[in-house]
Amino acid sequence: MTTIQKLLTFGGVKKQSAKGTPAATPAVVGFGISGGQILSTPIESDYEALTLSGATTSDRFAPTTNRTKIQPGAAFTTGARPSSVASFLLAALGTDNTVTFVHTITPALALPYWSIMGKYGAAPEVTRLNDAKCDTLKLSVDETSPVGLDMTWLGTSLTPDFTFTATNDDTIVQPLGPFGGTFQFDLDGTTIATEPISSFSVEINNNLQPVFLSNSILPDDIIEGNQVIEGVITVKPISLDGWQNLLTGTAGGTTPRTTPLFGKFQLTITNGAESIVMTANRVEFMTDFPSSDPSGGAAELDLAYRVVRPTDATAAFTAVVTNLLTGVIT
Repeated sequence: MTTIQKLLTFGGVKKQSAKGTPAATPAVVGFGISGGQILSTPIESDYEALTLSGATTSDRFAPTTNRTKIQPGAAFTTGARPSSVASFLLAALGTDNTVTFVHTITPALALPYWSIMGKYGAAPEVTRLNDAKCDTLKLSVDETSPVGLDMTWLGTSLTPDFTFTATNDDTIVQPLGPFGGTFQFDLDGTTIATEPISSFSVEINNNLQPVFLSNSILPDDIIEGNQVIEGVITVKPISLDGWQNLLTGTAGGTTPRTTPLFGKFQLTITNGAESIVMTANRVEFMTDFPSSDPSGGAAELDLAYRVVRPTDATAAFTAVVTNLLTGVIT
């Protein structure tokens, strides 16, 4: 008997032309995962609440269970590589304007549907998650480590024993890293400047809700909720003017401010000619006084933020991905 080798996991992703038309092989972009599930099929059941049947009953157990729902999905961690990250950001945001090698990706009211394909084990078990939408995407940088992606997806159905081949294999591509990047923010809408950032995260949450109808155990559709983009930027400050500014409204203020300040950020990640540039033009930052440590070391200021709608009708958040595979998303 040979057990299944979980190391042998490979994913594929391709945008669908519409709901109900899952992508056929091949997948445009193939990727490896560093944790999680390339496919998730949680089953929901309830135990029937029914009174016991009198003298013929010899115990107090529920008489049966009813299977109520199956919500196909995926939840995995992978690296941010130039071709697949463009697809993933489009899945999380919704709109892509491509010119040659440059994808300008912005939020949309409705998200596109995707096919998520997975191979698991040496045999392997091959599946496809159909009509999938990206529920959450978290892009994070921790000091000098490569950029990581945590993603969750919801779909309407799955196709077991599906065969696919990836046109572009991102597992053999160097992941994007923070070296050579520029990390800038502006706390109060005055001047954006390069700051000594040691880590940051950008989390896109689409608050998806499955739509279940009475005629099927699987969801009929996946619908978008409120879009939230938030995260934390960790700074090694040379002064506490930023903390005082957020608290009072000015670097020399003494009275807490009663209304929020709105700033912006631009985070640039590079790998030679390929890059991700993430920009938000109206951001509320919040922070607390930094902690102390008897062992010493550089102080850290954690700036939590949330993106809000700009007042000039521009995109609240923009991700510009430059890769060497023109049109890879479609």
